[in-house]
Amino acid sequence: MGKIKFISFVFVILTSCVQPKNPSFPCAIPKENPSEKITSKPFANPALFYGTGSSFGSYFQQLYRMDKFDEMVMFTSNSSRKKFGDDVLKGFYKSNFKFDFELGKLSCIQKSGDTLNLIYSNAIQFGTRKKIVMPILIESDSCKLLIFSLKNPFQLF
Repeated sequence: MGKIKFISFVFVILTSCVQPKNPSFPCAIPKENPSEKITSKPFANPALFYGTGSSFGSYFQQLYRMDKFDEMVMFTSNSSRKKFGDDVLKGFYKSNFKFDFELGKLSCIQKSGDTLNLIYSNAIQFGTRKKIVMPILIESDSCKLLIFSLKNPFQLF
């Protein structure tokens, strides 16, 4: 009796794994066509680092904490670099840029023209919860910080 159950079980498994030649339902596996070009990039937002749960603001903050001021200048927008100069920006990042506070998670990304505003609504600075808006630009397929003023590089609310 046990052998009959086992043989019928194996028969059901083997027959269910065979694909019919003319399926009555559409195939779920897409067929590849090498002549088609992919026009959209599904993860083409450089403001987010997919798979790590991080954002550009967190990355920029880590550069600050590791004293990588040259890389911070490289991740500053070209317009800000032309306006202030690389040496002034590097000196600003070394001495006057106070970015060693709890940034928190990225709340949202707001697009305004060419500028993306990274909004961190749970940042904690001096024991007070604040909303920080970090303006960035996408240049050469990478994210760059946009600085309007060296006195207040971020909008604090």
